[in-house]
Amino acid sequence: MSGIIQALERIINWLQKYDPEPETIPPGFSLLQIQELTKKLPFKLPLEVCKLYQYCNGKVGITPYSRLFSLEEALKICLSYIYTEVFLIHYSSEELSKNFCNFMSHPDAQQFLFAYYPLTTYRFPLFVENDGLCYVICDENEKKVSPIWYEFIGREPVIYSASLTSLMLTFAECYETGGYYVTSEYKAGVTYSYTEIDVEKAEKIFQKYNPAQIDVWREIWID
Repeated sequence: MSGIIQALERIINWLQKYDPEPETIPPGFSLLQIQELTKKLPFKLPLEVCKLYQYCNGKVGITPYSRLFSLEEALKICLSYIYTEVFLIHYSSEELSKNFCNFMSHPDAQQFLFAYYPLTTYRFPLFVENDGLCYVICDENEKKVSPIWYEFIGREPVIYSASLTSLMLTFAECYETGGYYVTSEYKAGVTYSYTEIDVEKAEKIFQKYNPAQIDVWREIWID
């Protein structure tokens, strides 16, 4: 069993035991189904991303503040990024600048866009972490693993983790060892339970699995 699947199982097992409001985890896709859903895209998903969506179709609370996008959600967001980037790059084109909305509503627009306005790389989103988007960068070559990038509005993107697997292992250990924990708050006669982060513990765990990116983590969660 791959490391990313083991990590996801550990996360889901913890959530099912201790999460105050555990969600039903949607089943994943077969590899053939993933290939069918992504066959028109001008890039290949990393294999570890495919393994994730084979195990479950997202919607897992991988941290107290983050939930994996479903494959359908991720594809929709990804396409919106592609359309926006192409428009910004080719805004001087009369075809795109004057008729962009009509152009994109055409049934063949997607394939025309990929064929005539190709990008070098493509962002595939996975989840939002502390108001920043976490994603992998894809191209026409299929990779086993890919770094996880973090992008906060108005700032330059930075590498958040060396791979999706190392990040999931981080989250799994955070749940199991108190980096993430359940706490309660009493308001207006009602007790609310929720999952919170112990920054000090989580920092040590993140550094264990992602030593080269610990300064990025500190900037996001501490600075």
